[in-house]
Amino acid sequence: MGASLEELAGDERMLAAIQAGHGTPPRPSRVEQVKKFMLLPGDWLPAGDELTPKRKLRRRPIVDKYVTDTEAMYAR
Repeated sequence: MGASLEELAGDERMLAAIQAGHGTPPRPSRVEQVKKFMLLPGDWLPAGDELTPKRKLRRRPIVDKYVTDTEAMYAR
């Protein structure tokens, strides 16, 4: 059947497909363009660590939880 989120997050073809789709019209201004990104191997559920029950981002827990991943991404 389908691949798991963990498998998809590590699949180079998935990353390439997302990268290829970036920049399709309308094109964002230079400061709005995504320079680096990564796929996380999991799901963010409402009322979980990352989202409120109304699906708004919980920024501080996201920063705290993914600080190592973010630092590694910018260290490349």
